Amino acid sequence: MVAYKCIMCIYVLSVRQETDKRKVELASRKKLKMEPRETHKPGDETQQSVVNQQLAALQQELKYSQGQCWAEGTRKNLINQWNTFLTFCTYFGLVALPAKINTVCLYAQCLARSFESVDSIRNYISTIRMIHVLLDMVPPNLKEIELIMALKGLYRIKKHAVTQAEAITPEILLEMREFMDLNDPFQATLWAMFLVAFFIMLRSSNLVAQTKKKFNIAQTLIRGDLTLDEEIAFIRIRWSKTVQFGQKVLMIPLHANPSSKLCPVWALNNMRKLNPAELTDALFCMPDKSVMIYDTYLRNIRKFVEKTGRPPKSYSTHSLRRGGCTWAFHANVNTELIKLQGNWASDCYFRYLQFPLQQRGQVSLLMNRKINEMFLKFR
Repeated sequence: MVAYKCIMCIYVLSVRQETDKRKVELASRKKLKMEPRETHKPGDETQQSVVNQQLAALQQELKYSQGQCWAEGTRKNLINQWNTFLTFCTYFGLVALPAKINTVCLYAQCLARSFESVDSIRNYISTIRMIHVLLDMVPPNLKEIELIMALKGLYRIKKHAVTQAEAITPEILLEMREFMDLNDPFQATLWAMFLVAFFIMLRSSNLVAQTKKKFNIAQTLIRGDLTLDEEIAFIRIRWSKTVQFGQKVLMIPLHANPSSKLCPVWALNNMRKLNPAELTDALFCMPDKSVMIYDTYLRNIRKFVEKTGRPPKSYSTHSLRRGGCTWAFHANVNTELIKLQGNWASDCYFRYLQFPLQQRGQVSLLMNRKINEMFLKFR
């Protein structure tokens, strides 16, 4: 019975959204008229059949709604994490459902052999609890002292520091530009994308698709999301990591800067001239109008960073987002506006800020200056 429940849980997590949606649409097309239950006559089999069909349609719609609570990436992570736990329990002959707290502790220790981050281990453990809840089983108490001690000990042993990608600054962008042929349609498109990512602090999920098959016109920017003239551009953001349910549409303005080589409006106009496309094509499409994918985006960032003499692996697609955030902060842009521009739902954007050593040294200098102003007269 436990094995059957495991299989069913994995099925629920992995069921394809398209299949569920098709079933819901078929049920909706029946357009069954709902009537108060008390009007049904006892023994009326036809009326009871209608009620049963309505109930079946509701159950199918409910199943579809519940299946939409996870994004596709989250769904895949849950399946992978649960399969990992099942493999661990099978190998060591431990009971997966219901899982004992000692089993969870041993699982955490096993993950620590290959995981650098204890936070990642905590994510894997949280999936165990969620699966128990989905199967109507009592989940292990993750606040048990035995597990708390194990995780705290792992934090002390691992001492893992999160490695962030280096920020791409305006100086680096200018150096990268020297190695780019802006008369080439592909490189002109790359340059426009670099500047839009920098000034709007966009996530890569808005700019490119993970693969060509995963291109989603509702999520990735398209040419129809761009309004452009010689002085200003508007980018329409219809979806993002923090706006997944269409609850709002963001219109982000980009002003021209004719005196600078880092003018985003000029770059977008140049891209549109050299790489024209239909309104439904990806905003930063390839010259053959196919979708640019994440690997192409990352590879070219590192390619041109390397040409400037910097280590390419220290930079990623996040480098432009981090660089734009840092530059806006140093330009004295209001922090609430930075948060709005980068579409952050919390104050986590502070983690993106990068301060050079010279600026950090200003802290003690300013403190010393204030001490001198306040207490010099008492010498």
